[in-house]
Amino acid sequence: MPFTCKDCGKQEVWTAGQQKWWHEQMGGDVETTAVRCRNCRAKERARKAEVNRVREEGLERKRREQGKG
Repeated sequence: MPFTCKDCGKQEVWTAGQQKWWHEQMGGDVETTAVRCRNCRAKERARKAEVNRVREEGLERKRREQGKG
């Protein structure tokens, strides 16, 4: 199934194997279509991991500050 990456505009194909994996292993909807190419998916995962890291650091700092007061 061809698609255009919503981040970079690259044309790619979401293969039957990828669709099968998405549905069977991840429980995704059969009608779902990929929206990001591999490179942009990797960048998005890294971005989300960084957001979570910063969030966790902030929460930990807040816990320490509350414990001192």
